[in-house]
Amino acid sequence: MANKVKGLIVVGGIGAALGLAWLLTRGEAEAAPECERDSDCPAGYECVDGICVPIVVPPECYTDGDCPPGYECVDGICVPIVVPPPPPEGGYLDGTVYALGVKLEGVHIVADDMVSDMFWETWSGIDGHYLLDNLPVPADGSSLYLEVNFSNPGYTPKQITTTLNQTHPHRTNSVILVPTGGGNGGGEPIAYRDITGLVHGPAFQSANEIGPTVPIANASVTLYPPTPPGSAHGDIRTTITGSDGTYTFRDVPLYHHLETVMVKATAEGYQIGAVGDWISTSSPEVVELRPIYMKVERGGIHWV
Repeated sequence: MANKVKGLIVVGGIGAALGLAWLLTRGEAEAAPECERDSDCPAGYECVDGICVPIVVPPECYTDGDCPPGYECVDGICVPIVVPPPPPEGGYLDGTVYALGVKLEGVHIVADDMVSDMFWETWSGIDGHYLLDNLPVPADGSSLYLEVNFSNPGYTPKQITTTLNQTHPHRTNSVILVPTGGGNGGGEPIAYRDITGLVHGPAFQSANEIGPTVPIANASVTLYPPTPPGSAHGDIRTTITGSDGTYTFRDVPLYHHLETVMVKATAEGYQIGAVGDWISTSSPEVVELRPIYMKVERGGIHWV
């Protein structure tokens, strides 16, 4: 006689026994718990009634009063109260020291009183920042005259002068140090950069009106490149702007890790425009100088 169990028909006898055993085993497998202990669950979960569920952590605090002294409640967690440092006392100088486009650590800074024999010294930190505080600002309205020297091995020393008084007890002076010598110790270039830019100016100008700014085509652009070691000047080049007012000088040599470059533009009816900038071996392969803007001269061809 056939037995019918949950839609399954098995033949009586041994077949019935085997079929029923298979069905019961399958049912037990389907009903097996997901976990038996917390270690059976992934991180951040716990075993509850055989199921892994996220661990719910109650907040450590609701108000600052729930935290110990010196702590405050932030998003349910007690965290230390951050007290900002007090401002420097007396007069002070600060700033950042840069080299090759990065902030330079360990630079020795010495400020000398140009009237007395007093001096103050410090070093720039990991972020290139320096601070000289507790400087004696005169109370009688006069000024403290300082000569500030920046020095670091491998870089050309730099010197600046500044004053502190009751009106200006704080000065910020950031400086750039230039590496000493060429990068290869000789007169050969250590890198090349393309210099590009834009020449533009007003389409016209009168005593009462200035026209819209437009690109200046056929303007003469002169490049004053870095000076090679032992030479009076670099290889001065000239080019002409295209119809869109742009210019390009390719493969401009750099002889040191940090160089200065100047570009000058002239065009009929316009005043001379010029722009200069620092270029370093860490600059992109193509350097775009600030656009050159030229005003119209009186009597020029664009004068209305």
